[in-house]
Amino acid sequence: MVGRTPTKGVVYRFFSRAIITGIRFRWVTLVLVGAILAGAVVGFGSVKNAFFPASNTPIFFVDYRMPEGTDILETQRRVSELEDSVMEMPGIRHLTTTVGGGAQRFTLTLLAGRPLCQLRAVDRRNRR
Repeated sequence: MVGRTPTKGVVYRFFSRAIITGIRFRWVTLVLVGAILAGAVVGFGSVKNAFFPASNTPIFFVDYRMPEGTDILETQRRVSELEDSVMEMPGIRHLTTTVGGGAQRFTLTLLAGRPLCQLRAVDRRNRR
């Protein structure tokens, strides 16, 4: 591709013309973009519920973060106190806690150096 410039390509020329035309006829462009947005909002109502399944699982999550640089043992101590408080809540049947990273079945991208705790509590009242 020595000697070729990207400004001589078909894609660049088409895109350049589209931008220049869109700026020249800005009101038509605004109306067109508004119509596309309205169509998307109306069309979103046609998306089936299977795409967004109901979330009726009686579980809640607590993300507990300590300041960067906090010793992991201090985080564990504080989380143990939090666990005791959560287990005293009415209806809590089971509690799973991870300190230092996310639960194994989740893939989380975490910032290094920020101790993380995640509690997963299950409400026994809604269990079958």
